[in-house]
Amino acid sequence: MRSSRLLLERSVLWLVLGSVAWVRPGITLTSLTLLLGIALLIDGMLQLVHSIGTGGREGRWAGFVGIAQGVLSFLIRHITPQQVLIYLACWGIATGVIEIAVALREGRVESFWSVLAGAASLGFGCLLLSRNARDVTTVLGLIGLCALAFGVVLAVLALGAYLGESRRSNSALGTPA
Repeated sequence: MRSSRLLLERSVLWLVLGSVAWVRPGITLTSLTLLLGIALLIDGMLQLVHSIGTGGREGRWAGFVGIAQGVLSFLIRHITPQQVLIYLACWGIATGVIEIAVALREGRVESFWSVLAGAASLGFGCLLLSRNARDVTTVLGLIGLCALAFGVVLAVLALGAYLGESRRSNSALGTPA
């Protein structure tokens, strides 16, 4: 149940961040940078703690990337929309590649959903690099939409992990699934 709980916690985190950015597009870049820093830091710590608890060495890289990006957002005081895009694009691409690599290496039942989450993150990064950052409201809306999509994919992944864990525990107890 640890894997599904981690995914659910990460999903809630990204859904909240996406909702704030989508519903309140007038939020300043400084506020968004701090919100993103908090989200990235928490997400990275959750991934790192989970990978240490389960002994997964590859998952630690995603945690380190998230923590590093979170710390960087606290160090950046004045940021332009273009810098936000590049910053988030790098995070999305790095996280997506790591998530896909870990999912393919682990070969779990829910690997399809892990690859999908990684592809969503990778797509998010590529999409941000392809956008022109002249309109701050558009950038914030795009960030909110991508964070919401990432949160939904993580929620589906959490449900799949929970159902898989329930089946395994039921079969171990000898009860029908």
